[in-house]
Amino acid sequence: MPAEERDLAVLRGLYAKWAVGDFDSVEEFAEDVVWIPVDLIGGGEFRGIDELSEQWRGWLQTFSDGFRIEADEIISRGGGRYVVMQTFRGIGRVSGVETVGHTVLVITMRDGRIARMEGFWDRDQGLAAAGLEG
Repeated sequence: MPAEERDLAVLRGLYAKWAVGDFDSVEEFAEDVVWIPVDLIGGGEFRGIDELSEQWRGWLQTFSDGFRIEADEIISRGGGRYVVMQTFRGIGRVSGVETVGHTVLVITMRDGRIARMEGFWDRDQGLAAAGLEG
């Protein structure tokens, strides 16, 4: 199977899990994955599956059960780079307010695993980071 086809299958499989609230899987990530929430809450740089998982657990704890992320569009940039236009939905655990957000992930794949993710609240900033126009 060609690398791009394999990568897209991995990404679609991961988003299928996220779309139903399953955020426990780490098999799609390289052991040394780097997660950079560029302009997202809890920004910084997180390295490795343990740090990635810890940061995501903290984020997910701010929502009641039922938090979901769906891929609206996956754009291949070639060379193992992908841009995912995504929508998340959740209800704040404390506020009870439903939140819907449209964010962008710039993903770099290596050997069929996610090696790097950069997250952007600002769509245009995320597209620019991936070399696309907003």
